[in-house]
Amino acid sequence: MPKMNGLELRQRIEANQTLKQRAIPFIFLTTDASPSLIEEAYEGTIQGFFKKSVGHEAAKEQLRWIMGYWQHCLYPYSGPQPKQ
Repeated sequence: MPKMNGLELRQRIEANQTLKQRAIPFIFLTTDASPSLIEEAYEGTIQGFFKKSVGHEAAKEQLRWIMGYWQHCLYPYSGPQPKQ
């Protein structure tokens, strides 16, 4: 991102009470998967860290998998829950 990095964006989301309550899933999708960056990212509250796949089809499949997970995940304020 040109104006801030993912860690800075996450800090802004956490500082905004309205956004924080929305339980926005926060993942890193990056070309830099250095151990120090992974450690720094997980010091905050993130839900995943992924190294970008190489190639168009692999990237599409990776994003499909990540988005599918979040479409099925329940979280606070996600609306009415099905009866069990």
